Formats: sequence, structure tokens, C-alpha cells
Amino acid sequence: MFCTGRVNEDDVVWPRPAQTQHRVQGDSGLVQEAVNMLARAQQPVIVSGSGILWSNAAAELEQFVTRRASLLTPLHRGGV
Repeated sequence: MFCTGRVNEDDVVWPRPAQTQHRVQGDSGLVQEAVNMLARAQQPVIVSGSGILWSNAAAELEQFVTRRASLLTPLHRGGV
């Protein structure tokens, strides 16, 4: 059975897109080790991937790298 009538789109209740808010937590020991290595490095290079985007950590990455010479891509994909 098909509906062939017209529908006023203002009366349609559209579902909201499903959203998940996952923020992956890194191993705190490994994160601290990486921070220590970067602090000791004379010419550090930070390469970030799309995990920064998916974990909503772009602001934290930007705050971290603005203290160092770096280049960020708009989505921080492959940022160096």
C-alpha cells in the first residue's frame, strides 16, 4: 500500500542525526613519555592524524603546538 497524497513538510517531524561523543583516552604513561621526549627534543616534529578530529582534541593540539614552531592543516589531518 502506497501513500499518494501530498504532505505538508512543515508538519513532518524529522529525526535528528545520531551523534556519539567518544573521546579516546591515551595511555597516561605513554602520553607522559611522549611529552618528555618532545620537551627534550631540539627540533621536534609533531604529526597528527584524523584521531585529533574524531576525538575533538583539535583545540588541545593547537594549544600545545602554538608554543612550538608548527604547521597545522584545517582538519589537523597529517598536520606537521
